[in-house]
Amino acid sequence: MAFIMTMALSSLSFGTEKISYSGRLTAANGAPITGPVSLTLNIVTSAPTILCTVNDAAVPLSNGVFHFEVDYGSSCSGGKTLRQTLVDSIAASEEVFIQVVDQTNSKTYPSQAITSTPLATVALEATSVTTGSLVNTSLSGVAANCANNEVIAGDGSGNFKCIPASTGSVTSITAGTGLTGGAITSTGTIAVDVGTTSGKIPQLDGSGKLATSVETDPTVTAFAKTSLPTCGAGEVLKSDGTSFSCVTDDSGTDTDTTYTAGTGLDLTAGQFSVDASSCAAGERMIFGAPGFGCEDADAISIQGNDIDNAAPSDNDVLTWNNTTSKWEPRAAGVGGAESVDDLSDGKTAGNSIYLGTNTGSADSGTTNMNVGVGHEALQSNTTGWSNTAVGGWAMKNNTTGYSNTATGNFSLYNNSTGGQNTAYGYNSSRLNTTGGQNVSVGHNSL
Repeated sequence: MAFIMTMALSSLSFGTEKISYSGRLTAANGAPITGPVSLTLNIVTSAPTILCTVNDAAVPLSNGVFHFEVDYGSSCSGGKTLRQTLVDSIAASEEVFIQVVDQTNSKTYPSQAITSTPLATVALEATSVTTGSLVNTSLSGVAANCANNEVIAGDGSGNFKCIPASTGSVTSITAGTGLTGGAITSTGTIAVDVGTTSGKIPQLDGSGKLATSVETDPTVTAFAKTSLPTCGAGEVLKSDGTSFSCVTDDSGTDTDTTYTAGTGLDLTAGQFSVDASSCAAGERMIFGAPGFGCEDADAISIQGNDIDNAAPSDNDVLTWNNTTSKWEPRAAGVGGAESVDDLSDGKTAGNSIYLGTNTGSADSGTTNMNVGVGHEALQSNTTGWSNTAVGGWAMKNNTTGYSNTATGNFSLYNNSTGGQNTAYGYNSSRLNTTGGQNVSVGHNSL
């Protein structure tokens, strides 16, 4: 394959700068290859390390000759452009090559070194500028030479312009109110205008005080502007309306407040005390909301609750009365359970009676005439009637069974609707559910 490689700049705009590369592709017998072909152009080092890759899937051939153009703005490894990649290689004195790969015919051709031409018309990057080679109009935006004492500055949009060489717009300084020394057009000193009249700045005197003439507020009393006396340790300044004087600091002593003793208190010689004389004979002083009070001296309390002072009778016990919020003496038994329903595990339902935890808990409360004694006896009974169950869980599951008698724990336990049964003994007739008119006596009978 014969190669002709040229590097040219199509214009002075970096956006259209390109490397132009040409060559001729031939077969092994020397005959030109027909196109189009898919070519890859690599920029490589002598290592070789690929720095940049450009692909063209349909490169036309004319008698085997191709023409390939690579834009200097093409992206290369490391996020650099082709231009910057070449500049960095030159700066590092690193030799770079162009390598052509015929993807269509799976052939890689020998690399060609990129070398400088005998005469470069335009340099992509320059490390120095020859004196006199740049003039004002060489810069973008500058149409004519700058005037005398002008400098070149950026205009913020990528162009340049000529501006005056002065560094600011201030040409003179004039002293305002409270200052002296103006006007200054070149060099000079601005100072504070010291004084006590209008527009002046007051200064402290040698003792660190302002002159009394500085204070002109008519609301400030004249004597307040005079020199203050020097107080000793433990003294404070006190005004009598016309002058200041030093007096002993009595901030811990109240000498001008009048106090009076309230109910239950006595105030004598500046000292408060509890006035026990306010209570009647037989009473004692107590403290509570909202203050001190009196109560019967014989009354005491239990856990902060008063005990009534009524005299107890023989065998009386203390009973809590919610109405009076006191403990009161009451005859033993008075206030206890007066009916089965007063018991925590007792219940009457209609004309039935139950005693025991959860006993008869489902009873309808109609005239069932049942008797249940024992833990959960007749627990499920709703409308069953004339039943007698004595013992823990006796007839527990009975619902509508009637005229049954069960004595003993778990007797007739599973009976639900059976009637006219008699069971006596532990677990007697336990498994009976609906049977009737049975008699079982003894442990686990029937």
